[in-house]
Amino acid sequence: MIKDYFPLLFQAIAVGTEELLKILHRLYQLLKKNGRKCHRYKKMTVFNILGIVYKTAVKHRQAA
Repeated sequence: MIKDYFPLLFQAIAVGTEELLKILHRLYQLLKKNGRKCHRYKKMTVFNILGIVYKTAVKHRQAA
């Protein structure tokens, strides 16, 4: 997924900071979403590999 964003990042660097920030924000959102899926299946995420700690927004549900 990150590999797909390299050409976009290089183009955004040439254009300006606003476009670069949009792409980085979109990439972060995708990584965050897919990281939650990985935790569900007990897989390492990009955040785990880089040693970045972040809060998961998963609430514990009670059985009815």
